[in-house]
Amino acid sequence: MTEDAFWGPIGEPVSVGDGGDLQDAGDPRVRLGSMRFTLLFAALVGCSRGSAEDHAPLPPPPAEPSVAECAAGRNPNCLRPDPPKYEFAAVYADSACKRPVASRTTYACQVVQTSGTIEILAIEALGAHRSGDTVHASIVEQVGGDALFVKKGGICKALPASTDKNTPSGCDGQRVCRNGRGELACAGCRVVPVTNGCPDWEGSRTRVVFTEE
Repeated sequence: MTEDAFWGPIGEPVSVGDGGDLQDAGDPRVRLGSMRFTLLFAALVGCSRGSAEDHAPLPPPPAEPSVAECAAGRNPNCLRPDPPKYEFAAVYADSACKRPVASRTTYACQVVQTSGTIEILAIEALGAHRSGDTVHASIVEQVGGDALFVKKGGICKALPASTDKNTPSGCDGQRVCRNGRGELACAGCRVVPVTNGCPDWEGSRTRVVFTEE
């Protein structure tokens, strides 16, 4: 065969003349072979581009905000003044009114303190201290709000259980938040959109038994 041959899709040669034109251009086998070649070339180019894109490095995830950044105002719940002093209001942790209790609201984002030394504002008289005095004391232990007593006129009476959001136990030195179940906790804090990626910190009522220094 003196002419160049182009092999068609079914393995039969297709004659090509000296000018390079297909002699049997009207043959459907020629058109089918050309289409297959075009599709194969496009697929190879597409795979090459896809592979490059697949191996492109992914952008790094956004950095998680630090506790300091959240407490400094990124979490809008943190834009509050420092928590007030502990206060004594003639509340006790026992039916004989011998174990005085101080309480305060620990604001959202503020660190809980249920150990060490504190200053207490006496709302009611305490020993030699009058109302309005500052009492320097040491914390004995944290207590809840469901077994408290109040002393009025020398009589010690039980108080109804508090409906305040009580600071969970074991949170000394930590911040109170809502966990994934919506409960007050100081670990496993949930993150909600309004806190801008920060923990969902929340205020609570903290109560401690104390002794004067």
